[in-house]
Amino acid sequence: MDELTQRFGKPEQFLNSYIESLDSHEKAHAMQHSKFVKRAMAIGVAVIILLATISTVWIVYENHLTEATYYEETTNE
Repeated sequence: MDELTQRFGKPEQFLNSYIESLDSHEKAHAMQHSKFVKRAMAIGVAVIILLATISTVWIVYENHLTEATYYEETTNE
């Protein structure tokens, strides 16, 4: 790791020099792609949570319908 740091510099320096070397069109494209990926991930997670919630509610409802009801009667003699 030290060899890489000596050869290329710190990761922050390497990233900054890479970003500075990009033209404005490439920067805009990279930012749009990043936004798209973040939105797609957020939508995907939201869909998974929604499906899990709906499935849980449905399972609880189905279990409630098939629930066995027990009746107990006590008699005093």
